[in-house]
Amino acid sequence: MPGAYLIYRQLINLIQESVKDIPQPLEPSGWFSLPNVQFRGSNSRKAGGYEQLFDVVEDGVFDLPDFQILINGVNRNGEYNDRVEYLKGSIPAGLFENHYGKYFGGDYGCLEFINPNLNGRNLLVISDSFDNSLAPLLSSHFSHTFFIDLRHYKHNIGSSFDFKNFINSNKIDDILFFGSQNWVLGLEPIAED
Repeated sequence: MPGAYLIYRQLINLIQESVKDIPQPLEPSGWFSLPNVQFRGSNSRKAGGYEQLFDVVEDGVFDLPDFQILINGVNRNGEYNDRVEYLKGSIPAGLFENHYGKYFGGDYGCLEFINPNLNGRNLLVISDSFDNSLAPLLSSHFSHTFFIDLRHYKHNIGSSFDFKNFINSNKIDDILFFGSQNWVLGLEPIAED
């Protein structure tokens, strides 16, 4: 998360170069690591044999808005991850558990954050799991933020992503692309079972 936080600051500073009314980046009041959590990324989970190599899960303490959150169009009452459960100590124990996805939020075709504190710009983010830890931070600067994962969009939403229609129907002001290039561009969608 400290690395993701630096990327978030760079993205907001980049947007502020052309949009002057975007709020300043949020500052954390502290950082912490989750005790007893060893995260092994998706490649090591798939390949196995990497029991001794892992990352810790770090997070920051931020004063975030009370977002309305929708996953694939369904209101989630502000919940989209297992962060609260982890902080209570209810941590899955599997060796190759996807702690990053569960703690920061999974991969959805369309994840929306509606910020009740702002009445202004709408942001579209085309990404993959790289956006999971950044989603609430980026969303705190926009009225409505959409995170689209092209790997899951058609399966979750029921239709292919129509870029032009989505921008027009959701009054998108700003667009960010980041993540693994082949997935962000929709060149390698997740195979459906």
